[in-house]
Formats: sequence, structure tokens, C-alpha cells
Amino acid sequence: IMVIACNTATAAALRLAQQVLDVPVIGVIAPGARAAINSTRTRRVGVLATNLTIRSGAYTRAIQDLDAGVDVYGCPASSFVEVVEHELASGAHLQEQWLENEDIFDTPAVRALVGATVEPLRDHGIDTVVLGCTHFPLLVGPIRHALGPGVRVVSSAEETTRELTDILTRREQLAGDDAEPQHRFATTADNIAEFAVAGSFIFGQPLKSIEHIDIDELK
Repeated sequence: IMVIACNTATAAALRLAQQVLDVPVIGVIAPGARAAINSTRTRRVGVLATNLTIRSGAYTRAIQDLDAGVDVYGCPASSFVEVVEHELASGAHLQEQWLENEDIFDTPAVRALVGATVEPLRDHGIDTVVLGCTHFPLLVGPIRHALGPGVRVVSSAEETTRELTDILTRREQLAGDDAEPQHRFATTADNIAEFAVAGSFIFGQPLKSIEHIDIDELK
């Protein structure tokens, strides 16, 4: 089974990947949409995502396919990606702190940026917001602060993890606790050193080897 662990890539290429690959492929949008439907009581849902994901309308379709009566309000927040990627790539000195403190990104500057970005959502009376980018859970503290305690926050990444666990459990393919994980890291980024730093944040340990793949090879 393959997971497209990116909302933008899911919006752009999930159907094609499912058609051309020989293994089951799941994306992160449908699990996030289902969680939003289960969470909302007012049937007014906000979506924070990249510009491309918002423009694609993928979340609106996925949510309204489940409940056509839900109003969906998209809010582009590509600047959140820039904040997270900059810190993950350049903030190596923060790694130990970040692993021990998930609110390391909750700073006055980030709160100001998040508050200004989510301002349009406050006018729609939403009670649930979907974090429609796998970068955004790192900013969940400032996002919750900006939207207030009356808005539930749903992470598409966390919901996909739960759904994948359920799928593998039903298929009896879930690895046991004593299984040795196998990792292979590859990137199309030119700066492998920055990718290595970011990866060490995510996995909590240095990446042993990284393969560079040229975009032309993928084509």
C-alpha cells in the first residue's frame, strides 16, 4: 500500500496514481474530510491548506460528497509551509528542543502570521477546521490560539495514520511491535543537506543515507 502524504499531491495526482500503480494508493484528503464531518456540529467547516489545494476544490468535494449540507470555507495558507520548512532546514540547533517541546514553533511572530492568515475564517462561524497540509500540525498551537477554543482542529495527517492502521489491521498486514522498520530516503531537492536536517527533525535521529532523484527520472 502507498500513502501520498501530501495534500497538494493528493489533490493533483491521487486518481492518476491509483490508475497506473499496481498497489493500493490512499491520499490524505478523504480521511481529513471524514474527520471534519464527524467533528462539526454547525456544518460549517474551514480548511487551511496550500493555495493549490484550496484552488483545486478537493476538500470541498470530499466533504460535500459525504454531507452536501456542509458549508466549506477554504483559506490559503502557503506561508505556513515556508515558516515550517525554513525552520526545519536551517534550525538544526532547535532539534533537541523541538523533540522535547512540540510548541517550539509557537512564537509571537508565528502567532501574528497565523492570526492574520486565518482572519477570513472568523467571519463564517466555523466550528471545525481541517489542517489540509502535513506541515501545519507543527503550528497547531498558534492556529488554536488564533481560532479560539470553540473551533475543533482536525489534522489530515493524523487521520490518515489512523485510517492506514485500520486498513493494515483488517488485512492482517500491520507489523508487530518487535518488527524492525526499514527506511529508504529519496529527494528531488538540490540541497540534500537541508533535506537531511529536516528529516532528522521528523524521525528524531540522523538519516543514514539519502538518494537524490532527478525530476527527469520520475518523468
